[in-house]
Amino acid sequence: MKFLNRFSLHLHYKLPYLNWYNSIFPDESFASLEEINQTEKTTFLIPVFDSDEEIEEYLEENFEQFFIDELFGVSMAQETWPQDITIEMFYEWFEVDVTPMVVDYGDEELIDDESEGFSDIWDEDEEEEENEDNTEDDNIRHLPKPPSN
Repeated sequence: MKFLNRFSLHLHYKLPYLNWYNSIFPDESFASLEEINQTEKTTFLIPVFDSDEEIEEYLEENFEQFFIDELFGVSMAQETWPQDITIEMFYEWFEVDVTPMVVDYGDEELIDDESEGFSDIWDEDEEEEENEDNTEDDNIRHLPKPPSN
């Protein structure tokens, strides 16, 4: 067990995000916020801060990158993205959850895109994707839907 010197940041989707996603995939739309928020989630590791004010300042400086990461994760077609992204829009689309303690229970050494061996993992993923059938919406990544009860 290792404590990481990072906070984690999660973005929970709000109605404007749900509406945007459903406009791109009308045949695969999510029925509710609860349903879309149960899908694949991204955890962003951010610096450690001493106060809520410092976190807010960091978000004000970096909100656009988080927003774009979420949009890009669904559609690389930038013409589908909202125009003129603002901090107000960010808070309309996402609820922000910051966790101050990140614990690593993994035994393996952490790697990043600059670590030796990372490109081997990345290349394996690319090879698997190349072997899959290509579809006409290659620029769009579909979020998995939860199993029906």
